[in-house]
Amino acid sequence: MEVDLSMEIKVIKEEPKILIGISWSGSFSQSYMIPSLFEDFEKRIEEISNKVKEEAIICPFHDRKTDFTYYVTHEVTHIEHIPNGMISLQLPEQKYVKAAHNGKTEDIDNTYIKIFNWMNQNHLKKDYQSLSIEKYLKKDEAINRAKDYKKFEIYVPIL
Repeated sequence: MEVDLSMEIKVIKEEPKILIGISWSGSFSQSYMIPSLFEDFEKRIEEISNKVKEEAIICPFHDRKTDFTYYVTHEVTHIEHIPNGMISLQLPEQKYVKAAHNGKTEDIDNTYIKIFNWMNQNHLKKDYQSLSIEKYLKKDEAINRAKDYKKFEIYVPIL
């Protein structure tokens, strides 16, 4: 198990965001389907108008005890049109614990464990009513195309 022990973890405040993209819901055992969601989104990203300049795929998700809903989206300045089969989300201003995963795909769970341990040590509580976020930067696209290595930012909402 290799976890980047030098990972920086901090509390930040994110401004509200408007997102357009696609979603998927299923059990944790079906999470192997998520990479195809990224592929489907990439094929349709040009259908989204009014994209913000930052080139990133923003992936909010609801995580429940038995299942989760995962969204693959792009931030927009405003909603003019929602392409057929896509959804829109509006994320309010929110405080998050921010960290990053930069390592083997099989170690992603360990990165989340490290974040939650840090939160416990700092007496921070997850806001289960808000969406967590994974943010994939365009500049890391080549890295993230590999199946065994991922680089992305993690945002855990806090109370």
